[in-house]
Amino acid sequence: MFSTENGDRPEVRNVAFLFTDGESDDRNATWRMAAAAREAGIHIIIVGINLRDELRQLELLGIGSDPNDKNVFNFDSFEDFFTHGLDNVLPQLLEAACNSK
Repeated sequence: MFSTENGDRPEVRNVAFLFTDGESDDRNATWRMAAAAREAGIHIIIVGINLRDELRQLELLGIGSDPNDKNVFNFDSFEDFFTHGLDNVLPQLLEAACNSK
């Protein structure tokens, strides 16, 4: 996805913005892929919808970039995200997307 063949610019930070309302089929594989993406310099911001139980929270924390309080968000519903969450998430997304490496 993030390659010069697809328009990637080396001087610009790569940011992945992930929305999810479910859990992965293989949490460990998901964590490994997220870690590999972060090691490749991809900044991951994740928004969970209605994923409040402890295991799902741990999965989100394992996917998002550090610090988690600025890159991992969870909302009760899509409606909750669109009515209240955009004020919290949008500034983080813009900061991550607009700051160069």
